[in-house]
Amino acid sequence: MNLTIGQLRAFVTVARLSSFTEAAKRLHLTQSALSVLVKDLERELDVRLLDRTTRSVKLTAAGTKFYDAAESSVLAFERARQSAHALSRAGKEVISMSAPQLTLCTVLVPAISEFLRQNPMLDVNVTDDALADVPFRVLTGDADLGISPDRSVGENLERKPLMRDILHLVCLPDEPVVRSKRVKWKDFVGHYPLITSREFTSRARLDLGVEAQNLHAEYEVSHLLTAFAMVQAGRGVTLAPMHAHRLATTFGLVMLPISEPQVVREFAILSRRDRPVSVAARRLVDFLIVAAAKGWPAT
Repeated sequence: MNLTIGQLRAFVTVARLSSFTEAAKRLHLTQSALSVLVKDLERELDVRLLDRTTRSVKLTAAGTKFYDAAESSVLAFERARQSAHALSRAGKEVISMSAPQLTLCTVLVPAISEFLRQNPMLDVNVTDDALADVPFRVLTGDADLGISPDRSVGENLERKPLMRDILHLVCLPDEPVVRSKRVKWKDFVGHYPLITSREFTSRARLDLGVEAQNLHAEYEVSHLLTAFAMVQAGRGVTLAPMHAHRLATTFGLVMLPISEPQVVREFAILSRRDRPVSVAARRLVDFLIVAAAKGWPAT
């Protein structure tokens, strides 16, 4: 029997997401390549692991029994890979972290840089991931820690509150709405072209409830940086958490807190509940919680 880690990772990812399409995106494979990996695994085991229909993918009875062993093997491989990677970094212990791009570049990178200055024998390997991918990275062992807005992440993840952030309107400083200092949703929704990221729009509708009825983005982009550039060019306004203020300032934009309703985002540090983090990772967690409470380092 010749099983490969690629086959096991493909099966575990498809089973977790119940979708070949989503699993292919997560693993950066084509659907055909992913399907071949799963079929090769089933052929090696001589058993069908997944029931496929045009609308869904479900584990068979055999697949359900095999899943835990496959997941454990993938996690063990990832831990071994990370340990080998750590040894290659001049003997430094490496902590891996997954976080959204915006949070990384505005507050986490400066904070982590200060942490490493204080802990020269440690290293932190960060990856900028989509919000939905952060919990997945932690669950699969690709990351020791994850930073994610408050949302349902499942019972297998431990959450430590990190910071609370308020949603703000981002616009040019000469817009009439700036005179209000604190704006209401009705002050700009329908009056200005709205630019948002695709994932942000759907999340904002959940946060706003009935207020979201009139929330329609005229432009949807993939990244907030693009939205800021469009606002700077006079194409409209956008929405962002307060911790993006340094980035907004570099574009010459202003941020105004939004009320009625005020939208508060809770960010948390994620780790696997069944796999205690290392002493070094706990030290980083404690450092970030203190840094967030102090308003984050400026360097």
